[in-house]
Amino acid sequence: DTHFYAPGKGKDGQWWHRTLMSRPGQIAEAMVKAIVPLKPDFVIHCGDLTGLCEMENFNFARGVMDQLGCPWYVVPGNHDTWYPGVRAALSSLYDLPEERCYYHRIINGVLFLFLDSCYWAAGDGSVSAYLDKELYDSGKISGLYVADDQLTWLREQLDAHQDKKAI
Repeated sequence: DTHFYAPGKGKDGQWWHRTLMSRPGQIAEAMVKAIVPLKPDFVIHCGDLTGLCEMENFNFARGVMDQLGCPWYVVPGNHDTWYPGVRAALSSLYDLPEERCYYHRIINGVLFLFLDSCYWAAGDGSVSAYLDKELYDSGKISGLYVADDQLTWLREQLDAHQDKKAI
């Protein structure tokens, strides 16, 4: 949950992220400084790459992650999926398949399945790919959801790669 904002884009909160949003450069530098000496084979960012899903923030985040000196993979978090069209933009920016944010990679012989668990579920059973602010503000969002098409895809991937260990 790096919640990256492009420098100058984020305002600090009253109680939550009191200083995180105004110091993206410092936070990025500290993260890179901590990770690079470890010389990882790869890094997985498990969501909330940005604090607000705007392209300027995603571009800043990509620039930071590219400094790690190894391949890196990303799945969206709830802060990365607020607006219509953001998944198409993300898939283009991060070279993900078919304008979606779930995918697989085989890394060192192991199958990694990256899911997009940030579809917004409402109390009435409806699911949206982006945040409905009215429903959210009225307390009618019941949580986040993995869309049914992904579960079908997941089963297909596991069936197609039975010879591999999977994560």
